[in-house]
Amino acid sequence: MGCGNYLISRWSDRSDPVTVVPAENIERAFSRLVHAAVMGQTDVISRLLASRPELATRHSAVGATRQHAAEFFFDEAAHYLFAGDTVLHMAAAAFQRSAAELLVRSGAVCRARNRLAPSHCITLRTPTDGSRRPNVTRSST
Repeated sequence: MGCGNYLISRWSDRSDPVTVVPAENIERAFSRLVHAAVMGQTDVISRLLASRPELATRHSAVGATRQHAAEFFFDEAAHYLFAGDTVLHMAAAAFQRSAAELLVRSGAVCRARNRLAPSHCITLRTPTDGSRRPNVTRSST
């Protein structure tokens, strides 16, 4: 399966993983948003944030640990979701510039801290060497 097995399994029983009903569990909606960000599905991100705008700034309550890592690994991003990560962290990790820009326009904080790094802004630029790895600029302000 590969893209955050834990997150996907939380909502894979639904035939339409994009539709958000108003009373839907916030964790389920957050899981959907993380998946959409990693996949670069800006249309899905827009719909989810229209229903639950607070998700743009939400930090993950769960994540990879030494004991439970595989279920939080996203093959498409070659990255783990860690407790404290935001959707913007995951979009940046997956090099999904359009998704990251949409999240920032929707209120995501580019200086949000996770447990791995100090506060900083990351600007993704198109790689010039043909690789998938972008040039990264960190702001010290």
